[in-house]
Amino acid sequence: MKSTRLLLITAIACLSFFSIAQRTELSTGGVYIAPYQENGELIQDSLYILKSTGCSTTSEGTIGLVDCADIGTPAFSTAGVTGSFDSEAGNTNPGPPCGPGGNALNNGSWHTYDLATGVNQVSVDYSGGFAGAGGFSEMWMSFYQGVDCSALTNVGCGQIIDKSGPNLVLLELSATGLDPTLPLYVFTWGNKAYTADFTLTGLPAPPVNDNCAGATSNGSGCNLGSSGAAFTPPSAALGAGACNGGTWYSNENTVFYTFTATSTSGSIEINNLTCNDGAGGEAQVGVWTNCAGVGTYGADYLGCAVGTGTVLLPSLNIGDSYIIAVDGQAGDACNWDFVTTGVFLPVELADFSANQFEEYTQINWMTLSESNSSHFSLERSDDGKEFTSVYTAAAGGNSQESIKYDFNDYTRTNSDVVYYRLRQVDIDGEEEFHGPIAVYPKKQEWTLAPNPVKDNLTVTFDGSSSVVSYSIINPSGQELLSGIRSNGDTRQFQINVEDLEPGIYYIQCFKNSTVYREAFLVE
Repeated sequence: MKSTRLLLITAIACLSFFSIAQRTELSTGGVYIAPYQENGELIQDSLYILKSTGCSTTSEGTIGLVDCADIGTPAFSTAGVTGSFDSEAGNTNPGPPCGPGGNALNNGSWHTYDLATGVNQVSVDYSGGFAGAGGFSEMWMSFYQGVDCSALTNVGCGQIIDKSGPNLVLLELSATGLDPTLPLYVFTWGNKAYTADFTLTGLPAPPVNDNCAGATSNGSGCNLGSSGAAFTPPSAALGAGACNGGTWYSNENTVFYTFTATSTSGSIEINNLTCNDGAGGEAQVGVWTNCAGVGTYGADYLGCAVGTGTVLLPSLNIGDSYIIAVDGQAGDACNWDFVTTGVFLPVELADFSANQFEEYTQINWMTLSESNSSHFSLERSDDGKEFTSVYTAAAGGNSQESIKYDFNDYTRTNSDVVYYRLRQVDIDGEEEFHGPIAVYPKKQEWTLAPNPVKDNLTVTFDGSSSVVSYSIINPSGQELLSGIRSNGDTRQFQINVEDLEPGIYYIQCFKNSTVYREAFLVE
């Protein structure tokens, strides 16, 4: 992903190499780079870097998060941090934690970045500025996390530039499974002096259908954050033009879906396709009878399409399940809808999004069609792990028309991020999850709980004061309840609202010459 912002970084690391005995003596003054393989032998302590001259503790920027909702918007291209990475020619070393150990690689440079909330992966993309000495052939990056330079854990490593042949080859590289609360340390090296600009962009955790075993049944999709599937692409096996509409040579970010045939023939195409920042992009889709058959081109292969092509399915068995693989052409990250005939996808979800307002969060979703659908459960989490249902909506059952759903969540929080996911349940009890999506609410100096409320509304302020006055107001501006709290009960107090009719109301508080106003829902 390319960034329009340029952050010039000057970071020349000084590396020191010692014998094993010297390294043992100085181990309290530096850090060992992670072990690597050389001639089949595991080298545990080959590269030693002094903390004072090696790993940098100064952040060179925050790597921003891009999620599926950012696809097609400027945020897709502007969340990353671009820096100039360099290699210092001179002293050789036995080899960093990956790459060709013992190939006389030169010293490298350190760079340190903070991670935005929600970042689980960081992708590295070439942005320009390449300048290398004659014979330049390799450029590598290794990623680490830890509280500081004295306690680093290797979290990824790989080659980013290859010029071993006649052409300069720019490779894609990423680090996964990251902890966004810890900084990311990047060590870069090569076999000659060089500089090159790269953009580092944060991504969410890989989707559950990143592999065929996790295939989901869904009428819409997104492949952001997924990895390249390890199967032979159609055009690599069958030749260029094997797919309807284009050529599929490689897999960069593949996701998988499953469907049930409702007819003896059918078709699948991708519609409403938006990729990257919206300026262009393609998706490629293939269909197989089962996961074991994906990447083979015999009886289990049904067809493929690229771009605006359609996969024709002339021979289906009613009731049998099939596999769809979707990949972004040349690494494109995309959102799309499936348009199908003769294919059963329980719910074709066209939208699942959230809008943050001053007084509440609005969550919206829309289905293009539904089959055997019982209900939706909207779930909420402050940590992205433990979810609680906050709303249940009856589904459309069997419908071939679009249906819109929405819910306003008036719950206030001091969390930096709140996650929502959608659980769709069929009439026969089968369920499917969509999301999660992240919302970044404004931190509040006070909270209302519970919201919605049935009887007692609890008001909690961050700090205390001598006097707090409050009023309960309906949407027409009429004051229905009022009161004054003083001394010990000004930090937290309750208001009984059980006599109010169900609906939306506002509470207005005056505390230390400050006016606080918030909406709440009475059930």
